[in-house]
Amino acid sequence: MDQVVVERVTPRDTAALRQRVLRPHQSIEQLSSPRDDDPDTAVFAVREPQSGEVAATGSVRRESSPGDLADKADGAHAHWRLRGMATKEELRGNGLGHLVLDACVEQVRGRGGGVLWCSARVGAREFYARAGFPQAADAYAGADVGPHVLMYRNVEPS
Repeated sequence: MDQVVVERVTPRDTAALRQRVLRPHQSIEQLSSPRDDDPDTAVFAVREPQSGEVAATGSVRRESSPGDLADKADGAHAHWRLRGMATKEELRGNGLGHLVLDACVEQVRGRGGGVLWCSARVGAREFYARAGFPQAADAYAGADVGPHVLMYRNVEPS
């Protein structure tokens, strides 16, 4: 893709891609969360230059981590959850997901840092490991979306 730009967008802007890639069994309306409007929630996306369609997305918000993570974090006080990471299947492997992930990490860094954690699909485990996220727990069954693993990364403040 030419001219790749990561931009901050609304959750609604990314709903079609998230539904298609992550939750095809849900309607777009079911994807919304009351926490979407929290001041610390940030949603990022890369759009295809020609069509303007969202090609990759992810979001981050303050959220306590599960108990399995408490022993593994370095004591940083803020906990942030990475969620909704999705890239169009035909564009995977081009670095778009890493650009979105970097924007999410920078959001956490700019807001004082802390523990950034995610519930990663088992198939995406290597993506997160390459980005510095160790696995914190064994795989578990995700609700209607297959097996997941808890992963995290400590983010220093800027």
